[in-house]
Amino acid sequence: MAGQEDRVKELERVREDCLLLIRRLREQMQAEIEPGVAGSAHAAADIYERTRVVSLIASQEIKLRALDHAIASAKAGTYGICEMCGQPIPDERLRIIPETTLCVRCAGKVERNRAKRGQRVALRQAPCMALTSGPSAAAVEGDDHRPQVPSISNQFRGRYQG
Repeated sequence: MAGQEDRVKELERVREDCLLLIRRLREQMQAEIEPGVAGSAHAAADIYERTRVVSLIASQEIKLRALDHAIASAKAGTYGICEMCGQPIPDERLRIIPETTLCVRCAGKVERNRAKRGQRVALRQAPCMALTSGPSAAAVEGDDHRPQVPSISNQFRGRYQG
């Protein structure tokens, strides 16, 4: 089915963008690591920036696992069908959140149930393999669909200087 093949290709493109963003964030974080000086006026800003980048990486890794799950669903011919209720997921939702496997109604139910139990809501997390390093995690050079990488700025450093 041509439509299903197109969906797999689009999901794989989004996955490559996600891998590229993860790689760039890791490179930025590595470039930002400087030997800390005790009592440094920049220490608080540095810690904040590193924590923010680590959080962005973790979020992208969750999205990557969800994309892998969505790709597997697309290859099986079930992409776009809600895993809970079996109803079609609207195309608009799939365009906005391509890695989703739940319709809005079921995603809301999951979110409410997690909130009731006091759990952190992570609807994009899929029961898939964790991100691994290796050839699959390497980004393709010359890719015209490069995602924007949030820059690690020094905007907060001035606030902590005496």
